[in-house]
Amino acid sequence: MQAGRTPERKGYRKGDETRERLIVTAQEMIYEVGFAHASSREIARRAGVTFGVIQHHFGTFEALLLAAAERGMGGVVEVLANVQITGETTEEKLTAIADLLWRHVSGPAYISYLEILTKLTRDPDTSDETRARLRAGTAEFDKLWLKLMRRTFGWELHGKALRRLMTASMQGLAVSQWMNPGQPTFAAERRLFVKAMAAYLDSIAATA
Repeated sequence: MQAGRTPERKGYRKGDETRERLIVTAQEMIYEVGFAHASSREIARRAGVTFGVIQHHFGTFEALLLAAAERGMGGVVEVLANVQITGETTEEKLTAIADLLWRHVSGPAYISYLEILTKLTRDPDTSDETRARLRAGTAEFDKLWLKLMRRTFGWELHGKALRRLMTASMQGLAVSQWMNPGQPTFAAERRLFVKAMAAYLDSIAATA
């Protein structure tokens, strides 16, 4: 389909919808059964299309996985770019940030992103272009995180280390919840983490 073929906009929209359905189906299936059981043909079957439709829209299964991964990371990136954190204390602000991250990293789109990221970064057959795009997504996340820290606190004190620690902590709890259906939302653990980090950051800021 060519973007310039305006007389066929209805068909173009249908193609767009099919591509979207394949991405969402891939995310949902990986979240439900794990990457190992989410074959390209089963994703196509669930989406109500043939494997040839995946080839038509993405070229390769790797390209479909990349699109799903970028969608999973894109949700977090979009929020970081636009959110305004409010609160009077360091703890209140960190709580808002931690809750924001939790809402995204504990969802199907981001869990599937982690599964895909692990597969594509560890697979020696993954193309250089795919690896570069995955790295670009992580770099964009880092950049927006530091901007959020500046907007929220007015400084970047330990910004990268805090991003890694907070993201890893939220991811770890989210994966644990995903692997053990029925687990709690780890609200107590998240509050404890925020209290510890707030106390540390306040002590550092007091001596800066």
